Amino acid sequence: FIQRQMTAPEEQTTPTGSFTDFIAEESVDDGTGPVALVNGEEISRNSYNNTSRELLALATRSGLDTTNASLATQIRSQAVEVLVNLKLLEQAARADGIVVPAEDLGAAYINAREENGGAEILAKVLEDRNLTDTEFRQELENELLVELYIEHNTDLEGVTVTDAEVEAYFENIDRNTEENLF
Repeated sequence: FIQRQMTAPEEQTTPTGSFTDFIAEESVDDGTGPVALVNGEEISRNSYNNTSRELLALATRSGLDTTNASLATQIRSQAVEVLVNLKLLEQAARADGIVVPAEDLGAAYINAREENGGAEILAKVLEDRNLTDTEFRQELENELLVELYIEHNTDLEGVTVTDAEVEAYFENIDRNTEENLF
């Protein structure tokens, strides 16, 4: 199952500058309603804000210039794109009749709690992300649902990758880090 370790906002390395200002401007308090509708299902502003923050953290860890206004626009677009794609995958999984077993969801929740340092710390992280425990469990279930859908619809036995292909892939990432990440 999915391992999920979250970092409370005060523990994240956050840059200063225009992108940080963008995150503040795009906070839950400043917007209302969903950011997108996918086949009648809403993508919440809270999900958008959390995804934007996660992408900012990724950009920061990757050494990208997060003060760049162009990067802020790319992250804003990518956050919506990621959420729309995930919603489409969730919908496809449900349409295929895929269901996450309760024991898998329970195990994923316990793992997330342990990975985050226990129940108290997980509760604080969820509070910082403006998520209830129920919403977090729904996120976990959706992640597991997508994982099961991909496993069900991917022939991993038929996929082969050579060492040269792996090496070429990582060399390409090294040459085009910013373009490949965002």
